[in-house]
Amino acid sequence: MVVLIIGREFAVTGLRSIAAAEGYTIKASDLGKTKMIAQVVAISCLLLSIRYPELVPLGVWLMWGVVVFTIASAVDYFRKFWRKLDVRIKKRRRRELLRMERRTRRQKHGALDPSGQRVGDVRGTI
Repeated sequence: MVVLIIGREFAVTGLRSIAAAEGYTIKASDLGKTKMIAQVVAISCLLLSIRYPELVPLGVWLMWGVVVFTIASAVDYFRKFWRKLDVRIKKRRRRELLRMERRTRRQKHGALDPSGQRVGDVRGTI
């Protein structure tokens, strides 16, 4: 249980860092907020079970609920991340294809040589 919960926290933090470096944010989802509330309730119940042992089974069940929310919210964050990343990659690829197409058109009309330099351009030559 603990490995899944902590692993999710590291993964989501890493995704948010990567997203921030790329210039966009991934907002906290309702699943993530629900997970946090469930986590507080479950841990509180387990702490109370030290004094009241009859709360142990309830605390364990609540912790399994936290694991379910942990997995669901991790999947949600990854889905949001990949969706934004996919859109960004498609836009970049589209720009690259448009540049290549313009360059090809200019070469066909004789404005550029194969290296991309203007034909007859003497600027910068000695």
